[in-house]
Amino acid sequence: MTGWYPGHMARIPRALRDKLKLVDVVLEAADARAPRASRNPQLPGLVAPRPRLLVLTRLDLADSAYSAAWAERLAGEGEAVYCVNAVGGDGVEAVGRACQAVVGGLLPRSWHRPLRLMVVGVANVGKSSLINRLAGARSARTGALPGVTRGEQWIRASGPPPMEILDLPGVLPPRLAADTAWVLAALGLVPWGTVPLTEVVEGLWSVLQGRYPELVSRRYGVATEEVMEWEELLQAIARRRGLLGPGGRPDIERAARVLVGDFQEGKLGRINLEFP
Repeated sequence: MTGWYPGHMARIPRALRDKLKLVDVVLEAADARAPRASRNPQLPGLVAPRPRLLVLTRLDLADSAYSAAWAERLAGEGEAVYCVNAVGGDGVEAVGRACQAVVGGLLPRSWHRPLRLMVVGVANVGKSSLINRLAGARSARTGALPGVTRGEQWIRASGPPPMEILDLPGVLPPRLAADTAWVLAALGLVPWGTVPLTEVVEGLWSVLQGRYPELVSRRYGVATEEVMEWEELLQAIARRRGLLGPGGRPDIERAARVLVGDFQEGKLGRINLEFP
């Protein structure tokens, strides 16, 4: 999928490489609900040879039945993995300690400046919330739309340990893989409309119907065993929410926004889109 890639994102890999020499360790953020699809496969190569830790964010929205299994699987693939709820703060202190431990083994004892981190990842994956927690203050801008952080920011944190954190804009690869594009759209990592609505809802419904039918029934009062197709689900949501168009016809577009928004905000429950 091409033609959607924002111009400011195309410049980020070069900026990332230019700033790499200024930092001691890199934190790569990914969404715990889809730990593979929410990563830019180019990033590990772009930040080498700096030490890199993989931080799975949005732990509070992910299905707890799979988070530990994902961490174990990724660790088995050679990743240094940490799971965090950046909003609530769970797991964030462990990330700071890990950064200090990794860098402490590389720097001389006489080194006195603050630890310097770079936080990278796909846009809207929770990087700014992670930085705010590491810094102990709402220093980095956050928002609900992909690409809120358009320019680099240095954030100072008194610690312990004292840190200087570089926040760069999030970046996706120029081409979205056909089998994961709907996942990125469902997570809100690409703007609405980048991926066809039918693909997003069909993919999301396949997961909900197969693994979380009771959550759909509880949220929308829909008997999922009677709803076999995603179009039927949207029609049912539209009717129950009064989302009707001319002639009383269900407004499928508005119903789709409700479904995807409820998933993104955790109103449906804790749900994964990828499974180890």
